[in-house]
Order: sequence, then C-alpha cells, then structure tokens
Amino acid sequence: MRAIFAMACKDLLLLLRDRGAFLFTLLFPVVFGVFFGVVLTGSNNPSGATLVINDLDNSRWSKVFVSHITTNPTITLKHDSSLNASDDLIASGKAAALVTIPDGFAEQLERALYDMPPELQVTPDPARPAEVAMITGALATASLATFLEALNDPEVQQQALAAAEQAAKGENGSQGNTATLTVVRQMLRQSPPQPPTELADWQPVTFVSKLATTAIVPDNLFAITFAQAIVWAVLGCAASFGATLVTERQQGTLLRLRIAPVSYGQILASKSLACLTMALTASILLLIIARAVFGVPIQDPIKLAASLMAVCVAIVGLMMLLATLGRRRSAVGQFSWGIILAMAIIGGGMLPLAFMPAWMIPLSHFSPVKWAVLAIEA
Repeated sequence: MRAIFAMACKDLLLLLRDRGAFLFTLLFPVVFGVFFGVVLTGSNNPSGATLVINDLDNSRWSKVFVSHITTNPTITLKHDSSLNASDDLIASGKAAALVTIPDGFAEQLERALYDMPPELQVTPDPARPAEVAMITGALATASLATFLEALNDPEVQQQALAAAEQAAKGENGSQGNTATLTVVRQMLRQSPPQPPTELADWQPVTFVSKLATTAIVPDNLFAITFAQAIVWAVLGCAASFGATLVTERQQGTLLRLRIAPVSYGQILASKSLACLTMALTASILLLIIARAVFGVPIQDPIKLAASLMAVCVAIVGLMMLLATLGRRRSAVGQFSWGIILAMAIIGGGMLPLAFMPAWMIPLSHFSPVKWAVLAIEA
C-alpha cells in the first residue's frame, strides 16, 4: 500500500505542475459554472420546458387556462388527447410533464373561493427537475390568472356572494362562517378583483402529482451550471491522468517502474487513486464555491456524496479507457478531448438538458455525461 500511495502522490504533484491540466481540471470548471450561471440567471427567459396538456373539460375556463400557459415564454406547449400517447412522450424524453385538466374543471374553478378547488393531475419527469420547476411556476401563475378572470364574470360574482352569504347564515338561524363572506366582499370590492393579503399563498387550483415521489428542484440556476462544472472537472481529471499514463510509457518511466519491486496492478491502482483523489477534491471545491458564494442549497448531503463517489469512480474507468487510444500523448489528448466534447455536447455538459431541443433528448441517453449531471443535480 505504501508504494501505491507514493506513486499516487507523485502523480498528483505532476498534475499540479502541469498548467494545462490544472486549467482544465480546476480553473475552467469554476469559470464555466459562474459564467453560465450568471448568463442563465440574468436572462430570465429560459426556454424549452415542454408541457403536454390533456384537456378533458374543453370548457371556456379550461381554454383560458391553456391560453395563459401558452403566453408564458418559458413553456413549449403540446396538446394531446390521448393519455397513453402523452405518457409515451414523457417516457421518450420529448416532454417534461403532462397536465390533465379533468371534466368539470370550469364549474369547480367558479366555486373555488367557497368550495373545494379543482385538482389537476400532473405527471412530471423526475429526471428533468429544472424543467419541472419552470412548469410548476407557470401552472401556478396561469391558475391564479384564470381564476381572477373568472371572478370578473358578473354571474360568477353573484354565485360567490350568494354562497358566502348562505354560509354566513348557518343552519337554523345560527351564526355560520362569516370569514368567507368577508373575504368575498373584500375581493369583489376591488376592480379588478384581487385576493386579499391574508390569502397571499392561496391557490385556486391544487396540483396532484401522479408519481409517488417528486424530483428535487434546484432553487437557482447555479445549481444546474455547477453540476455541469463538476462533471467538467472530473472529465478533465480523466483526460489528464489518461495522458500521463501514455507519457510515462513514452518517456520510459513506466519501464523503470516495472523494474522496481511493484506490479502492474499497483501501478494502475496508484493512477486510479490519484485520479479519484483529484476528482473528489475538485468536486468538493466546486461545491464549496457554489454553496458559499452563490447560495446553492444541498438538499441531501449523504445522497450527494454517494452520487459524487459513483461519478468519480466511473471517471477512473473512463481514464483507463482513454489511455489506450494511442501511443503518443498528443494523439491520446486529441482523441480524449474529442470524445469528451462529443459526450458533453449531447449529454448536457454544455447546453443544459432543460434547454435542449426535443430531437436531442433521445441522443442524450447514450452519453454518460447526462447521467452524471442528473445524479449530481437531483
């Protein structure tokens, strides 16, 4: 074990002395995470969250609800009357969520202030938390806008006021619930009607997830970009340590190590340990920057640690594979970064999965980068 640790320390020291390797392993991922996090946060116009609507009510207010979603620039809307076809869109990665508007939605919406609000069934794709976050916000905004528009209808106003007065009278002349009547009168007194301050968190529509578990949604877009930055850091470790294996073979260092009382297994173990150590160190440093500087929350440290370990162990295997691509450092470097760039482009390492066009989503399934980003992000 002492020989393995000694050779691993030697490899780490050589990496730190290599300016190019240091750039792509530590500095570039930090710049990447900060730059694209600022770009995405400052744009306030992320696009590409695809939502499928299944309108079973097909009423006036369900159409108004859909129209409010359509005007949201962050949502790409698809209509599908077939539930099975909609589920297939989510399974194939062509949509991030399915929303089913049930029959009777309009009647329940008109009575939402004094009765049970309507329920919309939402089927999210747990593998795409960033898009689900956009869709959740868009649905909440559209439901409130639709309700307020319905409350401008004189007939709906009369029904709401009559129901509130009936509730206030109670049964057999007893004192009933006057709170609802007070709220209704406060809302109708304004033009246009607006929810009073005590109902600031109230929603006229409740959303029920079809899945038993829901995806963890990042609180800010830096959670997405720093997940990508961590993947870039560990990919840089794979390319750098893969190249050192070829360099040692080309310069005769590997031959001298073989003459020494160490085995091939110990040499490979030392390379693996050095690569794993550097990948974990870079990941932890990026997490500290994301948390301390940009306020990225860590929802479950244990699961995050397990995800990082799994990603870094996989990167060690990728490093060994890249080292076999050529006999010279230049050839291995070119092949390595070509493969890494291809995996990053289609796997969400450059363009976040939430903003990818629909035709790229099936391709991303074949990239290990996608699963590494999702494991860290979720």
